[in-house]
This record gives sequence, C-alpha cells and structure tokens, in this order.
Amino acid sequence: MDDPSGALCMIGLLFARCGGLLAVVPALNVRGLPVTLRLGLAAVLAVALLPVAPPVEGLQEIAPAAYLVLLLREAAVGLSAGFAGALVYWAFLIAGQLLDSLLGTGSAAERAAGRGPVAGFVYLLAAVALVAADGHHVLLAALADGLRVLPPGAGWSPVGLRGLMEPAGAMLLTGVAIAAPALAAIYAAEVALAAIDRVAPGLGLAQAAPAVRWTSGLLGLIVTVPLLGGAVAEQGLRAAEAVAAAFRTLAG
Repeated sequence: MDDPSGALCMIGLLFARCGGLLAVVPALNVRGLPVTLRLGLAAVLAVALLPVAPPVEGLQEIAPAAYLVLLLREAAVGLSAGFAGALVYWAFLIAGQLLDSLLGTGSAAERAAGRGPVAGFVYLLAAVALVAADGHHVLLAALADGLRVLPPGAGWSPVGLRGLMEPAGAMLLTGVAIAAPALAAIYAAEVALAAIDRVAPGLGLAQAAPAVRWTSGLLGLIVTVPLLGGAVAEQGLRAAEAVAAAFRTLAG
C-alpha cells in the first residue's frame, strides 16, 4: 500500500481484529500474560499481515466516526473467531477444573472461576505443547486466510454467530476424556479405600482419604501427560479449523 495514511488506517483495522482474537484464543493468549504484551503482539501481527490484507478503497478518507465503527466491528470479528477456537481448546481447562473439584485444590472461588492449580497447570501445559507442535502457525494461517474470506471493513452477518457454538458439545466430551485417566484413578482408589475401611473399620483409613485421593489423582495426571501430545495436536487443528470456519460463517 503506497499511501502511508491508508496503510496506517489498514493497520488499525488489522490491530483491532488481531487484538480481539488474541483476547481469547489459545495458545496465543495464556493466562497471566500481561495485557501490554498481548497488545504488542497484536500490533506485530497487524504489521506482518498488512502485505496480505486486501486493500480497502477510500479508507484514508473515511470520517473518524465511521472509522471507529469499523474498528469496533473488526474487534468483534476477532473476538468471535477467537471464541470459536477457544471453545475447542477449553477442553483442557475443563479437564483441569474436574480434577480441581475432586481434589479440592485451591479456594472455592478459584475453582468456580476455573483458576484452580490443576486447571492452570493443564491449560499451560497444553498451550506449551501446542506451540511446540507448531499449532500456533496453523492458527496464524487461519487468521491470514480470514483476511481473504472476510476482508477488513467488509460487512458480516451477526446471524452467523449461532454457528460458533457448535464446538461446545465436543469441548465438554473432550475435556472429560482428557481427565478420564486421573478421574478413574481417583475413583478406583476411593472405592478400594472404602472397601478396606468397611472390612477393617478399626484401621481408621478415613483420615487417609485426602492423601490417597491426591496420590491417585497425581498418578493419573502423570499418566495423562504423555497422552496430551496427540490430544494437543488434534485440538490445535480443530481450533484452527474453528477459527477459519468462524470467518466463513460470519462472511455468510
């Protein structure tokens, strides 16, 4: 783009879309990542995507109020696409929340907000594994392809937002499946403990229940970690597909 003012206006639209997407989509957004760092990453992505972004005629001549509306629309597009990808990837967060609830880790408020220790560990581990498997490149490719499917400044259909909820059911099932080994270990340990306590109540094994629950859950989680590699790769591809599908859905 030869016109500097037009290029700056286009970068602003790209920044709004990338910022909205980075607000929710993993693994480009990890909990605890400073907001300033996310904004900086969105700015870098906006500049990097400028050469592949379709030009918008007369963008530099648009009124400030109309340009602000375009910025808000692009942020909404990014948020919608990012939310579709996050729905797929939040399966790891659900798995951690299930384990936090059974193990009683963290405070009740943290567990209710999905910020328990196990949930945070599983989510961070999955995010690192996704980056190691180059899944973030697939997500960035989906973002770049979204510029072709739904160019910045183009109209989009809010009716398409209904199609973004389709991955929700798969997210719940996948989360339970990821936590299944640890959940099975906890359940088996508690059944065995209850059976022994019933046969020999004098042993006072009820006091050891928290320790047994923690040990079995930890062992189940250790068994689960090596299996996360394949699950992360699969979920990463699904998340990228969901982001790409969101752009197509919004474009009608």
